[in-house]
Amino acid sequence: MGVERKGKKYCPPDPALTPEETRICFCYGVNEAEIRKAIRAGSRSLEAIRSDTCANTGCGGCQADVEAILEDEVSDES
Repeated sequence: MGVERKGKKYCPPDPALTPEETRICFCYGVNEAEIRKAIRAGSRSLEAIRSDTCANTGCGGCQADVEAILEDEVSDES
């Protein structure tokens, strides 16, 4: 299961799941809501999100998704 995206395997989220249930990092089981919570609490870089949630510290396959969530959260603040 999964498709290639930017040279890495990517599993699109199940549309039936809510953001709280949508797993972004499969290595550590981090979901979208946990990443958004960390950003809202002050994580403003990929490195900070990695430190606060462990997302994107395994295989690296979720980096584009984590960065997209970060961009979305930061742009919402503007």
